[in-house]
Amino acid sequence: MEKAHSILLTAYADQPVSLTCAGTSQTCPGHRYGPAVRGYYVVHYIVAGRGTFQVDGVTYHLHAGQGFLIQPHARSFYIADEQDPWQYVWLGFSGPHADQLVAAAGFTPQEPTYQVTPVAAELSECVQGVLAHPRDTMADSLWRTGQLYQFFGRLAATAQRGTTASIGNPYINSAVTYIRQHIDEHLTVTQLAASVGLNRSYFSDLFRTTIGVPPVRYIHDFRLTLACHYLEASDLPIQRIAGRCGYQRTEVLNHQFKRQYGLAPRDYRQQLHLTNRPLENPAGKLG
Repeated sequence: MEKAHSILLTAYADQPVSLTCAGTSQTCPGHRYGPAVRGYYVVHYIVAGRGTFQVDGVTYHLHAGQGFLIQPHARSFYIADEQDPWQYVWLGFSGPHADQLVAAAGFTPQEPTYQVTPVAAELSECVQGVLAHPRDTMADSLWRTGQLYQFFGRLAATAQRGTTASIGNPYINSAVTYIRQHIDEHLTVTQLAASVGLNRSYFSDLFRTTIGVPPVRYIHDFRLTLACHYLEASDLPIQRIAGRCGYQRTEVLNHQFKRQYGLAPRDYRQQLHLTNRPLENPAGKLG
């Protein structure tokens, strides 16, 4: 089992940047998170150990002193090393100026990782500062935002770019972008193949080889984890969440969600509010 401490936070729409979650985790060998999708940024810093981070078919092998940023609506997956499992901290955030904050630290969708030398205890201290101010008050919110800016100030001043990564496939990258942009629509493999100018059969084989799952499974996982995000981070009715995630009928979302996570969406949301943190499920915990 993963040993983790996390909090969910109220995102203030009237603030330029606002924290949505924060946490620390000491993982066990081989501990997996994902594949998952979030509707906000999540930045991780590895305090100790090693692990592998994958986003949209590109794999990064990371260790202590390094970290990674997950973009909103990106499909990510990460796993702790079997011999030296990692310990990490994270901050989730959103807001109209969040893109500027990320860009100022040098992040791009093509370069989501960083390295800080020497290992920066200040980054962990910023996260601990957020965890120490969990109340839903303006005072605590301002304190948390200050810690977030300190975290990114450290990255902007000292972070180096470049880690070991496999090469993503441009056709599959384009297909994944198309899925993100059209997830609320009816999607078919034939449609995806046509969007990148490939034969359906060849596209399906290339997608499975690059991503690790067939296109239909990718869309399935994307929709369910996106539904999790809306249940965790909004008060949207279940019917509207179903529509945003590409389900033509709410009953279909209810059936597939319960089959995947063991709870209906409404029950998931109720349990989440009772515990103030995402439930353990096959897609992993928040973080």
